Amino acid sequence: MWPEKRTAFLIIHGIGEQNPFETLDAFVRGFYKVLEKNNNGKNIAIEHRIKPRTGDDKVEWVENFISLVKEGRTKCPIDFYEYYWAHRMEGEITFQELVDWLIKTSDGAKKFYHENAQIVTEYEGKKDNAFKGGEFKDYWYLKHLGWFLRLLLALPHIVVKIIPKIPYLGSILEFIRPVIKVLFREVTKTFVEYMGDVAIYTTTDVKSKHYNIRKLILYDSFKQVETLTKDKDIENIIIVGHSLGSVIAYDTINRLNYLINSNKEETDKEAITMDLANKIKGFITFGSPLDKTAFFFREHTSKEQYVRRQILSHFHSFKIRDLDLSSYFCLDEFKPPFTVKKLCKAIKNDNYKISLQSAKNTITWLNELLKEPKFYSILREKKPGIGFTRKVIDLVDKTDGYRNDKEFSELEIQEQIYIKRLNRLILEETYPQKTPKILEEIVGNPIKPRLDNNITWINFWDEKDPVSGNLDFYVVHNIPLVMGKEYGISHTAYWKHEEMYSKICEHFLK
Repeated sequence: MWPEKRTAFLIIHGIGEQNPFETLDAFVRGFYKVLEKNNNGKNIAIEHRIKPRTGDDKVEWVENFISLVKEGRTKCPIDFYEYYWAHRMEGEITFQELVDWLIKTSDGAKKFYHENAQIVTEYEGKKDNAFKGGEFKDYWYLKHLGWFLRLLLALPHIVVKIIPKIPYLGSILEFIRPVIKVLFREVTKTFVEYMGDVAIYTTTDVKSKHYNIRKLILYDSFKQVETLTKDKDIENIIIVGHSLGSVIAYDTINRLNYLINSNKEETDKEAITMDLANKIKGFITFGSPLDKTAFFFREHTSKEQYVRRQILSHFHSFKIRDLDLSSYFCLDEFKPPFTVKKLCKAIKNDNYKISLQSAKNTITWLNELLKEPKFYSILREKKPGIGFTRKVIDLVDKTDGYRNDKEFSELEIQEQIYIKRLNRLILEETYPQKTPKILEEIVGNPIKPRLDNNITWINFWDEKDPVSGNLDFYVVHNIPLVMGKEYGISHTAYWKHEEMYSKICEHFLK
């Protein structure tokens, strides 16, 4: 088990008190252990190597990396590089700012899920207690933590102002004050070191003072990838991200895809060309919160801002599943004289004999109807004289090959999008006095998926890791692990889990 070409792994660490080369050390040791067992007793050496990196005809820095060199295969070693970003975060966010961010983010997420309830039904509701019962529970995920930390923030005030007035406790205040002070400092420091990284990096508001930090981290990550692609000795590249590092890695690949789409290579000889980008063969994530950042930390836009929303989504389109939220109904659309109940009643009165599982007279019931491929044919049989606009006729033609032959779950992503759009327009034109007009038109995406087919993405997750999960929002091969660790502790257990390294070798070192 060894690659036929020289392969480089770039490891990007996650949140916490990270030190340079710690994640590189953990990843190399895990890899080495597996390769030793699977290379028929051949000696494998671990070598520390350095390489000068140049720019503008001068040495800009000296790269430290590790190579695993197999006896008899010295011309194609496996190299391991690390992108270290933790130092960018030091001292950049206060405990008060973190508390405010937690509460504000939770409020924003609640509004977003209220407007896009179908996400809860199809994705997050399956696996996250924050969405049990079909709605977003803001007390579960971040807001309850934010209010707890706000209470913690008030602790020094309680100690100084309130305890002295309580009989008996006031007399022992001088003895417990140092203990409380140390406890407060350590607890707040821990929260800032871990959650602060997330608060800073997930900031997409260009007006925020933290935005430039995020921008700098992403720029450095991109330069690291760019450097590896331009290294003539390296033929294959695998990008690895743990925890928040997986988000940085994903954003880096997105940026690369965006620049390639801009045809920058035609005017800038130093830019990454498609040939260089094709060196990137794999993307590995573990302990990844990418689904949560996609849904929870995304920049929320109102349904009316459909152009802006689609522009934003186009920037983050690497291996992303198109949810096509535009076709779904949401409560905010039903302003007087429109009501959900009136539309549902009109549809049921026409007795289409379509069996739906959702509760009657609800948004969920309407959105389930949108996923019925045969709806057009059933409606035409019931109302043969009804006429439709060119928009509907075009979609009827596009869906003619599969509308009556497949269930919705059997359709390809694009086919599902066409069916939902067709059914939404059918309802609008059949019941114009009861169906709100769809606001959003599909805005063409100028950013083509130039890297999607070339890069194999595998994601490892453990059900006892509260940060990670099965990544539903992306086209990715999800691999569940059972690491046998306690809830929460599993988030850092991947580094020593031998099965994960074995699966990585199976995928990329054939």
